[in-house]
Amino acid sequence: MIFKKYAFHKHATKALPLIFIAISISFAAAADQEKSVRQGPTWLKPSEHHVGRMVPDVELTDVESKSFRLSDLSDKTAIVLAFTNTSCPICKKYAATLVALEKAYTDRGVAFVFVNPTSSDKPDAIRQAIASHGFQGHYVLDPQGKF
Repeated sequence: MIFKKYAFHKHATKALPLIFIAISISFAAAADQEKSVRQGPTWLKPSEHHVGRMVPDVELTDVESKSFRLSDLSDKTAIVLAFTNTSCPICKKYAATLVALEKAYTDRGVAFVFVNPTSSDKPDAIRQAIASHGFQGHYVLDPQGKF
């Protein structure tokens, strides 16, 4: 996997390239309840879901109450924003994979920011999940959907 070094956009609002890890689960709505079909994850085309697009330089606060801006990570080769939470079974299943990716790529200059958009996840459960899975990057709560 090759990551390109990036520069800030010339406009007043700074923007950064984004590597977006998205896991999409699609469920088939069966016309007949008796013939329901269970489907696994669906692969998404990155270009159709804004992967690689420029994002604004937003200010975020992690669960440790540390504020940072995406531009604070500008010395990194790439930034991975992984949307996850503590209550979703799929997120729980892939947490170990995210941690393995984080460990493998942090030494290569890749920054990881974990974004939890779920308003029902409690701070104690989040801290417990961070400790048990071993997330090292910033873990941000975003229940209002700023991102």
